[in-house]
Amino acid sequence: MDSTYNDGVFFREIYPFHDVPRIGHIDDREIAENLSKIYLTDTTLRDGQQGWRVFSVEECEKIYELLADIGRAITSTEVFLYTDKDREVVKRLISYGYEYPKVIGWIRATHSDLQLVIDIGLDETVILTSISDYHIRYKFGVTREEAIKKYLEVVEKALSHGIAVRASLEDITRADIHGAVIPFVKKLLEFSERYRVPVKIKLPDTLGLGLPFYEVSLPRSIPRIVKTIRSLGIPQEYIEFHA
Repeated sequence: MDSTYNDGVFFREIYPFHDVPRIGHIDDREIAENLSKIYLTDTTLRDGQQGWRVFSVEECEKIYELLADIGRAITSTEVFLYTDKDREVVKRLISYGYEYPKVIGWIRATHSDLQLVIDIGLDETVILTSISDYHIRYKFGVTREEAIKKYLEVVEKALSHGIAVRASLEDITRADIHGAVIPFVKKLLEFSERYRVPVKIKLPDTLGLGLPFYEVSLPRSIPRIVKTIRSLGIPQEYIEFHA
């Protein structure tokens, strides 16, 4: 790491600002664990709304029906809650009564966003918890301590209302895994145990920088990230990868 904690950790030896990303190699004999339980989640009704044209309510219903036809293979689908149309979509999807895919919210780590989840009655939501110092400094303009304090406040409030949380560690493949991610996840697990409500960990490779090789150093190795987080005792079905 080439920066102090106060300045942030930006891995400039791996991510030089004016050149292609580098690949750090670790020569060890450890191997990635074999994860036997694989589930699929869907983000079409959330990511798809950020495309060139937003979906109509009827189009959202049709997509949801197609996803439901696939069956248990797709366990959940994410939805926005910000506009009247978003909330109408949620109400219509819930009215189908399908077990799969489960309709879950997607919000930023703000109390006003969380209130949307509470008001519409969803029992699970993704909460955006951008974890790299790139995002914390240059997107939010705050310190790491300030960002994580805010994330934890919103997560704890959600859990206190019985709402399961998927903490989305945005930009994890540029994040300080041991200095930021692991302490944050440990605190999430403490909250989950305290309130007896599940917390799942979502790992978004936001810029597509992750690599599928255990021999690659952190933070680019997806298998190494998963194994490091799993070492905290998280069940494999409580870890979600988004790329």
